Amino acid sequence: MGLGPRRGGGQGGHRLLKREGGRATFLPITLLTPPAAPNPKPTPGLLGPAYRLASLRLKGLPERAILLTLLGDTLVFQDLEAALAHRRAGGRERLVTLEGEVLERSGALTGGRTKGSGETFLFRRRVEALAEEEAKLAQRVAELEAALRGLPSPQAFAEAKAKVAALEARRQAPLPPPPKPPTPPEGAWDEARLKALEAEREALEALLAQAEAHERYLFLAAAYSAWQRAKEEAARVKARLEELESRLQATLPLVEEVRTLEARLGQVRRERQALEEKEARALTQANALLAEREHLRLLMARREATLEELARELSALPEAERIPGTPKALQARLAQVERERERLGPVNALAERELFALKERLARQESEVAEAMEALLRLEKEAKAVEAAYAERLKESFHRFQEAFRQQAQALLGARAEVRREGRGLRLVVVPPGKRTQDLRLLSLGEKTLGALAFLFALGELQGGLPLAVLDEVDAALDEANLLRFTRFLASGRQFILVTHQKRTMEACQALYGVTAEGGISRVYAIRKEVTHDL
Repeated sequence: MGLGPRRGGGQGGHRLLKREGGRATFLPITLLTPPAAPNPKPTPGLLGPAYRLASLRLKGLPERAILLTLLGDTLVFQDLEAALAHRRAGGRERLVTLEGEVLERSGALTGGRTKGSGETFLFRRRVEALAEEEAKLAQRVAELEAALRGLPSPQAFAEAKAKVAALEARRQAPLPPPPKPPTPPEGAWDEARLKALEAEREALEALLAQAEAHERYLFLAAAYSAWQRAKEEAARVKARLEELESRLQATLPLVEEVRTLEARLGQVRRERQALEEKEARALTQANALLAEREHLRLLMARREATLEELARELSALPEAERIPGTPKALQARLAQVERERERLGPVNALAERELFALKERLARQESEVAEAMEALLRLEKEAKAVEAAYAERLKESFHRFQEAFRQQAQALLGARAEVRREGRGLRLVVVPPGKRTQDLRLLSLGEKTLGALAFLFALGELQGGLPLAVLDEVDAALDEANLLRFTRFLASGRQFILVTHQKRTMEACQALYGVTAEGGISRVYAIRKEVTHDL
């Protein structure tokens, strides 16, 4: 809002806004015609006419006329309920609440709060309340400072205490001691003269004693009067000191209150500054919103003009079938169709014949693809059947191998054996009698040898058994106990060809073939053991 006190000021501002952009309302002071001031009846919740509650920041202007022109008969209420009650009672003024609701003369009610606006009035009221509280606090601080100035300073208190202490020390000080008598001279003296001198001395001593007594009396009288005065002064100073101390104790709460009020005053000033900054930000945001609204209004006007021009162009076009979609989407579709037409190239006269040949080729290829798909499905079905049969055979073979390995390990080692399937193969578990070892690496060399033989003979069982087994020095690492187990295993009914140097193994064989040297000449011999059956 611009106030133009000079002639032509409003016109100049109007031309500036037209040139730079923006909108404003100018009130020429010389042309103001304010309406009559409202005079509402006292109503519960009524705070008063708006022109009385508002004020102008600029001084020297006709504030009443300007505010009446701007606000008219607007009344301010505490809340919306009080405003509605006033309207039901017959009031026809424009009503405004502290929360920002506006009840127009026509009955329209405007409420709510937009982001960043609608809080300026509340901020201003709070700032005013804080300013009033600040003024009251400042007045209270001034009163307390005036009351504290009537008290003596701490230096005066210290001097009074020192004076009282000096008088008390003087009162308690002892009297001075009496003077010592003079020493008589030595030598011979005339007796008469001596008696005369003694009489004179006694007279002088009497006079001296009287003078000393009188002087002592005067000194004591003066000291007593001074002591009385000092005592009275000390009593007065002590009473004054007690009074000052009581007054000082009485002012301590005032000092604390002053400190509290100063802290509260500082807080109020900070709150007031924060509210002023918030009000400034709110006003800045409101101005930005107003500018954005004007920009949107201009943009809407331009689009309406463009829409009218397009409507005129559309009315000039011939009638045709309407294609759904936005203008932007239709333009993109048109550009795509034009690009596709350019990619097609020039018109081909043989396109129909080529299309017929391509259709025949496509039909043949589709039939071939169908046959291939059928064969593929048949092969997949057969492969799944083969995989299922293989898995079943593998499962049966594994069970048979596991049982054969268990039997062979029991026959060779007398051990408990087990075969486990793992992710990357088989795991052999052999536990000899009297041991808890399951890892083959922890077994002895003989136990490993017999375990390996059990594994090989178990594999042979899967193929129907081994008719003949050729073993070369398999008993070389066996101790006596394992060697006895191995010789018992040789009598299980299989045929073995052994290459050995163990006597126990030779004793268990039925035929021996060997080479010996006698006199440097090699000799081959064969021994067959006869078996005698007792009848």
